[in-house]
Parts: sequence; structure tokens; C-alpha cells
Amino acid sequence: MAPSTSARPEDGASRTSAPVHYRRAGEVAEVRSPAEDRHALLPLFDMDGRPPRDAPQPLVLTGSASAIWEVLGRMPDEGATAATVARTTAAEFGVEPVEIESDVEQFLEQLADAGLAERLPARRHAVN
Repeated sequence: MAPSTSARPEDGASRTSAPVHYRRAGEVAEVRSPAEDRHALLPLFDMDGRPPRDAPQPLVLTGSASAIWEVLGRMPDEGATAATVARTTAAEFGVEPVEIESDVEQFLEQLADAGLAERLPARRHAVN
């Protein structure tokens, strides 16, 4: 499993913490080839908002990775959990969300590590 910075209950997070939300990073160069269901992505800034020191290599997404990228782009500005992205993607592929949720979360983490997606702080629910 890919390393994750998200707080999960098994990592000792409290039950009141919300899962990490993901959204596309704002500064990504993207070329889409709809006929081939392919995306080529290139982060324009690093995680600190500076141009990368080394020339980044483009990441080419095909198949399910391309579909997940498309779904992530349709999510609201406040982002979406891996479960929400998995549920939407699963519906498009006709599979059960539980079958792909772990893979979707790993992929979203990879996108975030590459500077192509953002991890948004977990939102806590107010306790009355």
C-alpha cells in the first residue's frame, strides 16, 4: 500500500475527524486525448507554490486512471473523499465501490505526491 498522510481511524485518528478530501491541483498543464481516453499531466508548481527545481516529467494516465482523473475534475471545489470518488467511478464502470476504494485512495495519494492533486485538511464535525 502506498504511504499516506491522511488520518485514518487505524492510524489513531479520532472518530470525529473527517476523511481527507482531494481535489485537482490548480496549476497543472493538461492535454486530453478523448479518442484514446488518455491524459498527459504536468505540475507547474511544487507543493510550496514554487516552480519545480528539476524539470518534471509528464504523467500519462490511461484507462481507469484517466477515468478517476475525470471524476476528480467533476468534484466540488471543496474536494471529495476517496470514497466519493470511488463511488462515482464505480458507477461509471458498473462495479461495486468497495471493490475499488482502496485502489482509488492509493491513486489519489500518488497524484497528491506528484503535485497533481491537493490533500485538503480533514474537516471536523462540531460536537454539541
